[in-house]
Amino acid sequence: MLNPVIELQKKIKTNNHNEIILKNIEVINGNKVVYHYDINGSESFKKIFWLGIPFSVEYSENVENVPNDILVIPFVCNVLPIIWFNNASLHIDSIDKDFYNSIPNLKKAYKNMLSNIKFGGKIYVKEIIENRIKLTKKTVTFFSGGVDSFSTLICNLKLKPSLITICGGAIDFNNEKEWNNVKFYTTTIGKQFNLQNLFIKSSLRAFIDNSELEKQFHDKLNDNWWHAVQYSIGMISLVAPLCYKYKISKVLFPSTYTEKEKNVICASRPEIDENLRFCSTTIVHDGYVFTRQQKVNNICN
Repeated sequence: MLNPVIELQKKIKTNNHNEIILKNIEVINGNKVVYHYDINGSESFKKIFWLGIPFSVEYSENVENVPNDILVIPFVCNVLPIIWFNNASLHIDSIDKDFYNSIPNLKKAYKNMLSNIKFGGKIYVKEIIENRIKLTKKTVTFFSGGVDSFSTLICNLKLKPSLITICGGAIDFNNEKEWNNVKFYTTTIGKQFNLQNLFIKSSLRAFIDNSELEKQFHDKLNDNWWHAVQYSIGMISLVAPLCYKYKISKVLFPSTYTEKEKNVICASRPEIDENLRFCSTTIVHDGYVFTRQQKVNNICN
């Protein structure tokens, strides 16, 4: 006969384990992806997600034919650091093989940058799917209209890149007025250079409590969660479904700092961005050799 005290202890231990279980991915109206998941574990872990806002991504393009092993990438990337820092587990049904194989290198890059933080965590996947895609020569670049993104655009105009503009990062997820202004401006730039505009709206910052994360980890980061941890992989991952849909060969992500500032803690850096992989697409951390003044000169010239 089993000892009821031991069984109770086992249950308590299991219930205290930090875990995220992705139950299903829902595509609404062909272009909005909503992720349904359960959060289990300690109170401090659950507090990170207690705002009650689901993780979602809305595209200006139809993505209903994109498979779940690709659609899952934005969600996974935006919870990965939380999994690592809390020694938690993530449970998902399927994942793209390229992306899955890139995770250890991403983790290593973060560990090298944040050496005072203990990294743990596991990902449990039922099926790893290899997507053999015949890529086109299509390139996309992140474009907000700022100095970094404008310099990247100017320096890569010969590639005729499509412009990716995000709401939910620098632009508040709920600020429709600002989002409409930015869309109008970036559309004007797209027309000026005869480039395609692609728009993405996501709750990538709103679905977690940034103040709670900073309360838990600020002493070790000496920075806010968005800038130090989530920024680049969170943003870049949103493009994965479009890369699959359009067979995009290259994604340009404008640099924030230069190679002379490599000791600055920032989530956007070559060893993080360029180790991210999905469906055979290459990510380029662009403009790392230019200072901000040189980027301004690129634009003016």
